[in-house]
Amino acid sequence: MYDIEGIDLASPKSVFRSCRENKLLSDEETIDALTMANDRNLTVRTYNEAVAEKTHSKLKLYYSILSQLVERMRNRLSKGQ
Repeated sequence: MYDIEGIDLASPKSVFRSCRENKLLSDEETIDALTMANDRNLTVRTYNEAVAEKTHSKLKLYYSILSQLVERMRNRLSKGQ
């Protein structure tokens, strides 16, 4: 967000919220991205197989969100917006 909007953020959740405010993520994508950040926090602090399996089942969704976000950022940077 710093390179695109000049916004310096300290956490993944604040980045996702800022991406929504700057129209890089939709409301639904932002909810999924915030869930992804929560899932990431759960998996690094908890050694629970059920949590790991639940998070694993969402990896394709999370990959899709991040891929789209990266593409949108690249497009915005290339347009100089």
